[in-house]
Amino acid sequence: MELLKDLLRDLIGIIFPGGLLVFFSIIGFFGVGILIVPPGDILGIFKNVNSSTFNILFVIFSFIAGQNIRIRRLVEVEKKATESYRKKQASKWKKSVAVLTSEFETYRKAIHDLISAYYKGEKTDTDLAAYRENIRKLYEKQKDVYELWERFPYPLQTKVCLFLEQPKDMIDFYGAYIENQNIIDKEDEKGFFNYCKVCILCSNSALKDEVLREEALIRLMAGLIFVIRTGVFWIAIVLFSHLLFWATRYLDIHDWFFQADYAMISVYSKMFFIGSIVTLSILLILRREILTKNGLRIMRHKEVNVVFESYFLVKTKK
Repeated sequence: MELLKDLLRDLIGIIFPGGLLVFFSIIGFFGVGILIVPPGDILGIFKNVNSSTFNILFVIFSFIAGQNIRIRRLVEVEKKATESYRKKQASKWKKSVAVLTSEFETYRKAIHDLISAYYKGEKTDTDLAAYRENIRKLYEKQKDVYELWERFPYPLQTKVCLFLEQPKDMIDFYGAYIENQNIIDKEDEKGFFNYCKVCILCSNSALKDEVLREEALIRLMAGLIFVIRTGVFWIAIVLFSHLLFWATRYLDIHDWFFQADYAMISVYSKMFFIGSIVTLSILLILRREILTKNGLRIMRHKEVNVVFESYFLVKTKK
C-alpha cells in the first residue's frame, strides 16, 4: 500500500510534468520534421518501435526529466511568482515596490508587537479574543495589499493564520518558537519548516500522507511552469516553421526548402497550426493562474499551514 502511495505521488509530482516535457519535445520534432521529411517516414520511426518498448522509454525519460525539474525549479519559480505578485501590487496601488516593502515592514511590526504582547501577558481566553480582534482589524485593512508579499515560508501570514484560525492550545504551543526562539519570523528560513516535516514523516502515517500529498501538488505546479516554458518554445518553432512554409508556398519557392509533396504536407500543416494556437493559449492561461494569480504560492502557504498543524498534533499526541 505504501509503495502504491509513493508511486502515485511520483506520478503527480515527477512523471506527469516530465511526461509533458517529453511530449512537447516529440511534438516539436514531428511538427518541424514533416516539413522536411515525408510524414510517412517520420511515422515509420515510431511504428518500427515496439509499443511496450516505447512506453517504457517514455516513462524512463519522463522520470528523468521530472527529476531534473524537481531538483532545480521550485526555488526559481517561487522567486518569479513573488516578483510577479509584487509588481502586480505596485501597479495596482500605483506605488513602487520599494515603497510598498517599506509600508509592509510597518504592518509586519504592528502584527509582531501584538503577538509578542499576547505571549508576554496572561494568555487567558479573554486576552486571546481581544488580541485576535486587533490582529483581524489590521489584517482586514492590509490583506488586499500584503496577503502574500513575503517569500516562502511566509512567516507573518503564517502567524496571522495561526491567531485567527487555530485553537488556543495550538497558539500557546507555538509561543516558544515564535516569542522565545524567534524561529517563525524569517523569510527564506526553511530549517524549522523542514524539521517539522521530518518529525511528521517519522511519526504519523496519516499526517505523512497529507504532507506528502501537498508537496506532490506543489512540485506539479512548479514543474508545469518549466513545461509551459518548453512547450511555448517548441510551439513557437513549429508555428514559425509552418508560417515559413506557407510563405514560401505563396512565393512558389517552397521546393527550395521543404519536401515537394504539397498536398500531404498542407493537411498536416493546418492541423499543427490550429493545434499549436489552441495549445499555446491554454499554456499561457495556465501560466497566468500559477504565477500572476499566485496559484503556486497559495498552495505553498497551504502546505506551510498543514505542516505546522501536523507538527502540533505530533508533538501533543492529539
